[in-house]
Amino acid sequence: MSRPEVTQAIEESSISVVILSKDYVSSSKCLDELVEIIRWREENLGNRVMPIYYEMGTSDVMKQAKTIGNRLVETYLGKVVEKPELRWMRALAYIVNIVGESSQYWFVV
Repeated sequence: MSRPEVTQAIEESSISVVILSKDYVSSSKCLDELVEIIRWREENLGNRVMPIYYEMGTSDVMKQAKTIGNRLVETYLGKVVEKPELRWMRALAYIVNIVGESSQYWFVV
């Protein structure tokens, strides 16, 4: 789970900006924070979440969620256990349904 000071910062914020990149799923800390952001958003409908897709799109994030899911199935085949990977996969699947910005469409001079 997230560190207490990160959770406190999330809960004190009215908006959370999540920058998703190609290597996002390689950081368990980032994924844990995403889980906290999604949890807080669901508990407090007034909290806004703004995903920014850096050099990727929503389909890339879904592929990352599937990668976590495939690894989860391989590792815990037949076990019904709440593992961090399952929370991460759910959070990634949730965030792609929130309208955000993609750097792929930004004009760079």
